[in-house]
Amino acid sequence: MRRSRRWIVVLGVSCLLLLAVPLSRLHSSFRPHSSPRTTIRADPAPDRCPTALRVPHLVPGSTGWAPIGRSVSGCSALYETHVGTVSIVWMDPRLLSLTVYSGSLIPGGGPYIHTAPIREADALNLVAAFNSGFKDGDSHGGYFVEGRAEVPLVNGIASAVIHANGTLQIGTWGSEVSMAPDVVSVRQNMTLLIDNGVINPATSSEPYSSWGITWPGGPATNRSALGVTAQGAELFAGGVGLTVPQITDAIASAGAVRAMELDANGVYPNFSIFTPALGAPASALNGTEVVPGFSGPERYFTASWNRDFFAAFARPLAPRTQHRKQRG
Repeated sequence: MRRSRRWIVVLGVSCLLLLAVPLSRLHSSFRPHSSPRTTIRADPAPDRCPTALRVPHLVPGSTGWAPIGRSVSGCSALYETHVGTVSIVWMDPRLLSLTVYSGSLIPGGGPYIHTAPIREADALNLVAAFNSGFKDGDSHGGYFVEGRAEVPLVNGIASAVIHANGTLQIGTWGSEVSMAPDVVSVRQNMTLLIDNGVINPATSSEPYSSWGITWPGGPATNRSALGVTAQGAELFAGGVGLTVPQITDAIASAGAVRAMELDANGVYPNFSIFTPALGAPASALNGTEVVPGFSGPERYFTASWNRDFFAAFARPLAPRTQHRKQRG
């Protein structure tokens, strides 16, 4: 009888001890120690669209940024805002690749691989197109494309430089930008409006002769400009009846740290976006002029259009890793 009671006491104490041991310790005591465990953890699904270059801030006095045009891999590549009568388009260089299309008159010479009309095969990826600079002589600069200088490049002139990867640099030729093996085109036009974030003081002095002659005269005319932000995004600005200070101040407020004037006067300034049906090419029929008062997109699909222009094409979106290995 006494032995039975002793066994009951021993069993009871053993049960209490077992209950007092944390379950986590019991689990760890049975874990194999021969090798560390590898697990795959699924991160929360990230925004698949690039974000680092997103429009950084609300431009003072603007209408706010809004996406426009066709998407690229499901992401917005263009954003638009308006500052007074100036329209500004923000372009994402990670979604868009720029190409210069030469004209038969500007710069002359040729034949060129890229010239109007834009071929249907290329138009399948066309997102936007916009005007270039003044004609030779009026631009005070040169023109380099497809491996040759059709017009000699000039030191000290504002230059839009496109590299083989389709990205844009803007700067003064011979100091901030220069020839390199990956440069595919250089379009020069007048002097910089903005350099290193500082507005050129000459932009506030009439008659603004450093930025061309207006038709039919006076300080205001249809104007366009091209800029880059500190993060590398590209900006187009344009409007009807603008002075040099107006377009300069507007593109500066949108974040341009370097900017140059493009073409001016009459029908020459233009920024067109395209919204074709899925799988269809861009065309004049599905193109829209962004800047109120500017003429339409048919020029880019007309063989008779003899001026050079910029075209923005969709580039593939780089894949993003959504899973990672953890050692534990």
